[in-house]
Amino acid sequence: MDILFEETNQILTIFLSGELDHHNCIAAKDRIGLKLSMGSYHKILYHLEGLTFMDSSGIGLIANGCKIASVFDAKVYLYTENEKHLKIFTMSNMQELVTLISSRKELDAVWKSSMK
Repeated sequence: MDILFEETNQILTIFLSGELDHHNCIAAKDRIGLKLSMGSYHKILYHLEGLTFMDSSGIGLIANGCKIASVFDAKVYLYTENEKHLKIFTMSNMQELVTLISSRKELDAVWKSSMK
């Protein structure tokens, strides 16, 4: 799994690609946790379009990021158009912790309104 970080105006975008499973989730969690704790972000976007596989360990990865983000009072967004991934997050009630975004059009609309 690959992780790419992009920072702009106290907004952190975390691009995840490849396979997110139990075996590589621990290292990813540590890397993302370190990045979140080192910055001062108001908004965090998990961009999951590059994931080819994700199991339930993705829930823990995102939940851990939300826990760290709450310390800084940052709002967390999650973007994926993959129906299986959306189902995993919806069934686990992640929409209580993050704003789930399921289309590029919706992402653009939410992001523009959040920039105001």
